[in-house]
Amino acid sequence: MTLPWRGPVAAVALLLAYASPGSAQRLLEWPVRTAPGAEALVDGAAAAFWNPAAAAGPAAPRGEAMALDIEGSEAVGIRGVALAGIVPLGTRTVLTAGYNHLGIADIPFTVNSPAPDTLGPSPRFDVGSHLFTFGVAGEVASSWWIGATLRYWRESAGTFHRDAGLGAGIGFAYHATTPFRPSLGAAVFTGRAEPRWLVGTEVAAPAMAGARDLRLSLGYGVAGGAAPRTVAHRVSVNSRWADVLTLSAGVDLEPDPGFSAVEPVLAASVRLGRYQLGMLREEIANGFGAAYYYRFHVTF
Repeated sequence: MTLPWRGPVAAVALLLAYASPGSAQRLLEWPVRTAPGAEALVDGAAAAFWNPAAAAGPAAPRGEAMALDIEGSEAVGIRGVALAGIVPLGTRTVLTAGYNHLGIADIPFTVNSPAPDTLGPSPRFDVGSHLFTFGVAGEVASSWWIGATLRYWRESAGTFHRDAGLGAGIGFAYHATTPFRPSLGAAVFTGRAEPRWLVGTEVAAPAMAGARDLRLSLGYGVAGGAAPRTVAHRVSVNSRWADVLTLSAGVDLEPDPGFSAVEPVLAASVRLGRYQLGMLREEIANGFGAAYYYRFHVTF
């Protein structure tokens, strides 16, 4: 689809379609993206926004903190920040917490949208969304984790729209130690939390070109709202060198009738002791440019 106009007004229309196709959708929604792979198996502090059971992963529970800067394209105009952390409770349980703020500033209000008004300067307003998430996860058997999460969100669009709500979710993760080290994760959410459900799997492949670890990932997810619901597919490969450099590449397929596209996702990160710096680039469907995610991560 080619739109004859760009800017924040176009961004609102895109967000409504990108977030969820149903009538019960939230006004402003954007993913907290740290890796191109299966969202149900996003590990570390970022798991607070997806599947809390994947927060600790196969390693022993440890404290972590993450700060993420979200930069949408100029066409979309969205900006955001995400903060998340993990606090271990003993050797089998962790607490997760996250905060995500998204916003589009200085949107012109037009009577004849998308065409600009010609009678003088248009009033302007901001769109903003705040998401708070709290979770707990525990190892219930060897290699098996179960987690639960609560979400509270509120959003506003000037004086035209104000809304808030609660959501909850439950998920599990499995990390095998057998050959190919397969992992499996799934999560389901209630209320108007996004997404509605996630499923993902990863397997280790023989290392190539000096890579210490090579993993293949496949994920599925469904956004909420009323029918028709669309299943998004994510396929990626993740490679790691000397526990310092990580490179990932994948594709995201979201076959929504109005925004069907296969878009590339690229990510890289560098670990320096307990600190990690990362960047992810995700193409936005239908020519709206790319979103960039800049991450700082520390392990305690």
